[in-house]
Amino acid sequence: MKDAGSGDSIKPLVSVGIPTFNRPEGLRRTLECMLRQSHDNLEIIVSDNASSDGRVREVLEKCRAADRRVHVHFQEKNRGPVFNFNYVLEQATGEFFMWAADDDEWSPTFIEDCLAEFARASTDTVAVALEAQYTRGKDRYEFFSEGAPFYDYVSDRSLDRLRHMLRHNYGNLFYSLFRRWALFQDGASAFRCLNLKSLNEIPIFLFVMRQGNWKVSPRVGIYKATNDLTYLQARWEKQGGRLPGMALRAHLQDALFNVLRYHLLALGDVLRSLGRIRIGFLDGLRLKGMSCVLFGQHFLACVMRRKRRAF
Repeated sequence: MKDAGSGDSIKPLVSVGIPTFNRPEGLRRTLECMLRQSHDNLEIIVSDNASSDGRVREVLEKCRAADRRVHVHFQEKNRGPVFNFNYVLEQATGEFFMWAADDDEWSPTFIEDCLAEFARASTDTVAVALEAQYTRGKDRYEFFSEGAPFYDYVSDRSLDRLRHMLRHNYGNLFYSLFRRWALFQDGASAFRCLNLKSLNEIPIFLFVMRQGNWKVSPRVGIYKATNDLTYLQARWEKQGGRLPGMALRAHLQDALFNVLRYHLLALGDVLRSLGRIRIGFLDGLRLKGMSCVLFGQHFLACVMRRKRRAF
């Protein structure tokens, strides 16, 4: 049975939360990536959301027996992804915390590189991310930057930080390394404070960004498993222009009602979150107005399949 590496007493404890459901091979790969991290003072918390595939339990039992840093929780019933992401966060005890998806890969120095960025960044930095590169199987798509607006951005004003996040957020920021305290308010996790109705990440981003600055390093550290359509959509979100033809065909197959419904649910979560995080009343009104404008613009861009470059 493996122990955490020597010298751990001078290394910060990093908690890695892995919510999983019915992805045994992806889960195995994720665990291997985390267990190979050069920063080895880890607690790896896995919550299985009542998988029906028995291979998930086999993977977890084997990893738990081989490495005492792995802590496994089997849920009796599937309570949805929001519950599972929150559950691993609430079990964490480390100074730092990160979520790890059960279908991605990480460089072996991912955590070490993030901690080094924390050491170089301003003292009020509460989250650090590395860039992500999209993959399909063993092949890698052409890299494009999603995090450039966060490379050098620093502000000591929470209102300015929240405006910046509303303009420049992107999904892979969720897989940052966080100071764990920044994901809580008065002892309650961000999920519980915000009471989210959708899976949109923006309310979590705003919750964290109110607490301090968010740094993104230009270095690639995450390899996101995806497909052609998702890659083209993600690239379009940042590079703008006309939505590529393959993504266009998928777009036309998607009912306009579903697109509108998602955006309304997400906007509702953002507006509610701005009422629950600690900002002044007038600042909250300004940010809510800005959110409505930005969501409206994004929805129209999706409908028209054309948008300006994000940065």
